[in-house]
Amino acid sequence: KVKSKGYITNVNYSVKKFTFLLFINHRLVDSGALRKSIENVYASYLPKGMSPFVYLSLEIDPANVDVNVHPTKHEVFFLHQDSIIEKFQQALEQKLLNSNASRTFYTDRLLPESIGAKIDFQIPSSSGGEKTTAPKDMIRTSSTDQKLDKFFMTTPKESSTNTINSTLGVGAQSKNESENGKISCADSEFRECKLTSVKTLRKQFQAEGSQVAREMFANHTFVGCVNRKLGLFQHATKLYLVNTHTASIQLFKQLLLRDFGNIGVIKLNPAPSLKELALLGLENPEAGWSPDDGDKTELADFVISTLFKHREMLDDYFSLQMDFVDGVESVIGLPLLLDDYCPWLAGLPLYILRLATEVDYTDEVECFRGFIQETARFYAVPCKSGARMDLDQHKSQSKSSTSDDQIKDSEEEGWKFTIEHVLYPAFKKILLPSQACLTDRSLLQIANLPDLYKVFERC
Repeated sequence: KVKSKGYITNVNYSVKKFTFLLFINHRLVDSGALRKSIENVYASYLPKGMSPFVYLSLEIDPANVDVNVHPTKHEVFFLHQDSIIEKFQQALEQKLLNSNASRTFYTDRLLPESIGAKIDFQIPSSSGGEKTTAPKDMIRTSSTDQKLDKFFMTTPKESSTNTINSTLGVGAQSKNESENGKISCADSEFRECKLTSVKTLRKQFQAEGSQVAREMFANHTFVGCVNRKLGLFQHATKLYLVNTHTASIQLFKQLLLRDFGNIGVIKLNPAPSLKELALLGLENPEAGWSPDDGDKTELADFVISTLFKHREMLDDYFSLQMDFVDGVESVIGLPLLLDDYCPWLAGLPLYILRLATEVDYTDEVECFRGFIQETARFYAVPCKSGARMDLDQHKSQSKSSTSDDQIKDSEEEGWKFTIEHVLYPAFKKILLPSQACLTDRSLLQIANLPDLYKVFERC
């Protein structure tokens, strides 16, 4: 515990030599660290070469004072010296900021009527209760600011009858396509969900959410993408590193629960065969298939029978549409969860496989929970090179007219644009992050403006 009192000169007073009177426990002493900190604060307010007068009296437990620093016992150290000095610096800076608002300036102004007349200009003093923000605490950005490139969002040029080719031979169309061609998941008819299982899952989602993290996302300013997985944003005076992949999984879980039974649809044209997708999924190393699991064709048939058995439910609640196309079981539509966002369709085979093997269709709550989990994983920002989440991912590039470097640059701009102008605005608007994001490094503070000021003060 430390008691202090003293007198300081304001910014209107200055002398050439710094006068610092320090009493600790009513004994005149000196502290080089405290003296230096006071000089650093005044340096921002006084003209170069000018100094203040400061008298300070501290009462500290004698056991916490080290007087054996100097042979004459004139200079002392004391316990918790850095924190005490920092508190004093903050109080001193606040006093100087307020006094700076009441300074009086005099200047000569030439007027036609009175040459050489002396005019006084006085800046009115601020009210006693108003606090001036120190430079180290100033927030120099606003979460409401918008960039011009937001208004240049690309839209699909193809008509609703065209086929957009992709690496899977799959195209994407929306049944709720707006007049300007953008994908939209707006629906005029809204069905209220009264299922107890869904209400239970919504309550669990709310209980696991963090209001602290929600406030950060709601008032953040996007800085940029580190890579496909990580992004940077500023909140107040702090800079955060965000796991975009993890946050997008949480976002799509929230959208699936919020829009349950009211989800739009992305039409696939041509519709891919369920069996071909299942076989492609089994070829994926992430599927973990081994010969002990059985024949791939038999497993593909199991996928078809499982999903087709529940296709009406999946279409009604989640807009995952399956039907016969030319006598072949096919996927004809995917859920449309977010405007201007399309999942990376190269992940569709594994998604279909996991829906049949990882979702428990015998229990209603676990069925919905498993489906939402797998769908959120499929829609989340992919961390693989070449992956994109916009409709242009499906357009075929002509090698004769487009160089490899141009294709690479287009892919780079595509996923970055989607993350900045589609995902992060959705994070800001509705995302309720889980409490785990504050402890599992999904949301990590990497810089703080006041701390940076301290670093530069020591330089």
